[in-house]
Amino acid sequence: MHQICIRYMLIVCDNDYAEHPVITTTIYDRLFSIAKGQPADLAKVKQSMTSFEKKFATDDATRYWACQFVIMLENKKWFTQSEINTLVLCNI
Repeated sequence: MHQICIRYMLIVCDNDYAEHPVITTTIYDRLFSIAKGQPADLAKVKQSMTSFEKKFATDDATRYWACQFVIMLENKKWFTQSEINTLVLCNI
C-alpha cells in the first residue's frame, strides 16, 4: 500500500494533474511524511520536487517556493547541502 500511494502521488505531481500547483506542494508535503526513512522513495520524491521547482519557480510565485522551503526546513535532515542548493537556485 505504501509503494502504491507514493507511486500514484508522484504521478500526479510529475504530470501536473492537480488543478493548481499549490495543490502539488501539499502532495509533496504528504509524500515527505510517507517516504521518511525509505531512502529509495525519498530520492524519488526529492527528484520530483526538483523538477517541479524548475517548472514553476518564479520570483512572483511566492506560495510555491515558500512551500518548498517549509518542506526543506521541516525535513532538513533528509536533504544534503547539494540538494538544498539546487532547490534554492531554482528560485533565483
